Amino acid sequence: MVNIVVSAIIWGVSYLFGCVGEIISEKAGHLNLGIPGIMCVGAAGGCLALQLMSVNAALPGVLVVLIALLASFFCAAMMGLIYSFLTVSLHANQNVTGLALTTFGVGTMKFIMSKITVMAAETETRYLYAIKYFRFPFADSTTFKYCGIMVFLAIAIAIVTSYVLNRTRVGLHLRAVGEKQLLIEDYAHHPTELAASLKTMRELYPGRRLVVIFQPHRYARLKQYFHEFARELAKADEVFVTPVFAAWTQSDTLDSPDLARAVGDRAHFICGTWESMAEQVSASLKENDLAAVIGAGDIKEIIAPLRRRIIRIPDLGLVIAAGGSSTRFGHGNKLFCKLNGYPVFIHCLQRLLPAVRPGYAVMSVPEVWREEFAEQLAEYFPEALSHMKLVNGGKTRTESVKNALAALPEDVRIVAVHDAARPLITAEALIACVGECRKYGGAVSAHRVSDTVKETDENGIVTRTVPREGLWAVQTPQVFQLDLLLKAYEEAEKQGGLFTDDASLIENFTSARVKLVENRVPNIKITYPEDLLFAEACRKQR
Repeated sequence: MVNIVVSAIIWGVSYLFGCVGEIISEKAGHLNLGIPGIMCVGAAGGCLALQLMSVNAALPGVLVVLIALLASFFCAAMMGLIYSFLTVSLHANQNVTGLALTTFGVGTMKFIMSKITVMAAETETRYLYAIKYFRFPFADSTTFKYCGIMVFLAIAIAIVTSYVLNRTRVGLHLRAVGEKQLLIEDYAHHPTELAASLKTMRELYPGRRLVVIFQPHRYARLKQYFHEFARELAKADEVFVTPVFAAWTQSDTLDSPDLARAVGDRAHFICGTWESMAEQVSASLKENDLAAVIGAGDIKEIIAPLRRRIIRIPDLGLVIAAGGSSTRFGHGNKLFCKLNGYPVFIHCLQRLLPAVRPGYAVMSVPEVWREEFAEQLAEYFPEALSHMKLVNGGKTRTESVKNALAALPEDVRIVAVHDAARPLITAEALIACVGECRKYGGAVSAHRVSDTVKETDENGIVTRTVPREGLWAVQTPQVFQLDLLLKAYEEAEKQGGLFTDDASLIENFTSARVKLVENRVPNIKITYPEDLLFAEACRKQR
């Protein structure tokens, strides 16, 4: 009985290595179907190294094992590098690339192993003689020591991998990138291919909500298989249909909006730039969704902007400052005014919340308006209620931000402060500031001053013209290392004084440098009623 168990463990260890590799790949957001091929090439490389060393049986066992492992690792790593380069750098289809690597890897292994067999026969050596060095000393077939070093190494790797993925910052970052929503690209553009793709995705990722972004390929094919496409797409949980990739055909009686209507209530027709379509899709994605980009035209162009929008930054905390009095606006709270059908403050939440983990966003609001903010969130953006906290603001902006900082989770290392009155902010601007903040300690979204700037006296009489070179108009988000910002707040409280933004605190009370990050996309602050008209026009152009 022991022998049977030992043999089962020995033969099953290869699957353990493969499963660990696939889990790491999947947690990063990649479905690597090339894992079997990568393992085959790695195994063949290790066996080839053993055969070459078997000519000299006097080599130390430790050296034999080490060289074989290094050879196996190197060969497998080269295959993994090929997959990474094709799918990440060149944005090649993950499924096609993985299957191609598996086919290549299996063929390569058979070729190498056949050559090894010939070499072994010619040299009258046994290339696997070194297998004894993979076993523990004094091990016999009736003990688990006979399983060998590689079995226990596989178990150790599995345990360490589990710890890293669940307990360390590196693992949490990997999962934050890959597990929020999983993004897959597929080439399917025929109903049969589409059916097979959706079936495979359901089997591989049970329990995930399947969101399909589908681009019909040519009007003629859409017309020919219209009902089949509608039937298969209806099997997804939510569908976004892009304009037809027309190729040489200009139009026909059936178009993408018709397909969306045929699919049903869960389907939407989207159009515009790839950036704007990615924004529409990402706004609907929920935690752990599986987003499948399917089509054979130029649909791949949506991958990059969509990927940027669904990546969460694990150590980032978000503070939304919504405690203003709106005195200059003239009537009511400007944040409740409608912009393209939604309250002003909802727009920045829709764009920035996807960048942070659930519970890592805090919005400071006036106590008298807190109930109204909660009601507006429940009506227009209900999922935000479980992803962020509402805290009471203070008498000044500084006090409001300080209250919000105190409500952030303990493992936040970087904090972004954004004015709720800036509804045109983009996730790209936030991500750019976070990147610069890691280098300098602080980063602020801003744009260069293009107007001529005049300095006047108290009566409005010009005293001089200020050179505009080097002048910037500062906006939000303002992103800082949290420990620096807390230190600045502490010093400001001791020394007193009023500060209009958090960057001023960092500049005055720390030695950190603040990097201005140019943002050429309109990021206007709603201050006067006419600002709403300008913001609305900007939104329609995106």
